[in-house]
Amino acid sequence: MEYRKAGIGDIGSLADLRSDQIVQEGGSLCADIVDELKKQFENEISGDMITILAAFEDERMIGMAGYSLTGSRAYITNVYVRADHRREGIASRLMDMLADDAAACGCEIMCLHATEQGRRLYEKTGFTDRGGLMIKPLK
Repeated sequence: MEYRKAGIGDIGSLADLRSDQIVQEGGSLCADIVDELKKQFENEISGDMITILAAFEDERMIGMAGYSLTGSRAYITNVYVRADHRREGIASRLMDMLADDAAACGCEIMCLHATEQGRRLYEKTGFTDRGGLMIKPLK
């Protein structure tokens, strides 16, 4: 298993994984969603608006987690692991890596809006619910 920061060369894999996430969470896909997601990821990554860490097995992206900075806060987004690799500790490892990365950038707190499916993971990695927003202090 390889863990690393996703870059421009990973945009196709990010878009595919995000499409999978949308479907798994009950959404539907329009015909051009993958192209739109590619454009979005390219803009966000090239503009340093988001940091995405990813897990790879045999060069196939199987998990991701990202954050965007808002002052001293890191807002967590796009946390997802393919169904056939869940319960292997991948999401926990990605969340720990995000916390380390965000802290190194000067962030004092991480926050996110959790799905019911993800709530247990976030609680396990140190987040607490504060009225619908889950928070994890980094200092």
